Amino acid sequence: MARSKALSRAVKKYQRWLSEGKQEVHYPNHFFLQLGVCAALFLVIFGLRQVKAEPVQAALKGIRSAATTEVELGRSIGKLEFVGNFVPESVMVFWNAGDQSLIAPLESSALLLESEECAWFEGDGALLAGGEGKVESVVASKDGGYKLTIAYDNGLTGTAEPLQGVRVAAGDRVHEGQSVAVPVKVGEAMQVKIVVRNGETYVPVDQWLR
Repeated sequence: MARSKALSRAVKKYQRWLSEGKQEVHYPNHFFLQLGVCAALFLVIFGLRQVKAEPVQAALKGIRSAATTEVELGRSIGKLEFVGNFVPESVMVFWNAGDQSLIAPLESSALLLESEECAWFEGDGALLAGGEGKVESVVASKDGGYKLTIAYDNGLTGTAEPLQGVRVAAGDRVHEGQSVAVPVKVGEAMQVKIVVRNGETYVPVDQWLR
């Protein structure tokens, strides 16, 4: 009899635990609709990435740019903030892993000099992130400048110096073309030393510059 009562109490506790657990499960509005839209989008992108035609690649660049900002898909879906909130970082890494190229570090960039270990660029405006990635480190130098290192999703790592100021911090996600730092001004133009590596191997400019 005592064993039966104990069993009954255990069953009631288990039922109460299940009931409480169910109350804690909350899905955001339109969660499954948003999930379906994202799944369809990535299937389309995965297929198009295999097409090397220039118009297709230009269209993919536009889609990538849109997917890294808040996108209004209509009242029935609402705003989806893909990066950081909806699309896992691992998906963004997969998205960019096949393209081992980066954009120029400055507006109107010109390659001034390249050695076996670095390249010097001259151009206008702020330092731009070469692609999608994450800030690996920001290091202050003894002369008051900074060195910025970004680990890109495509497997490349880019280091830029000397910098007057940095607009990001270690651990921040960055997006292609984002203003991330202020290079040193020499005369009327900005100059910056760029080192791009794949692992420990230096990558020449003509192999990564898009």
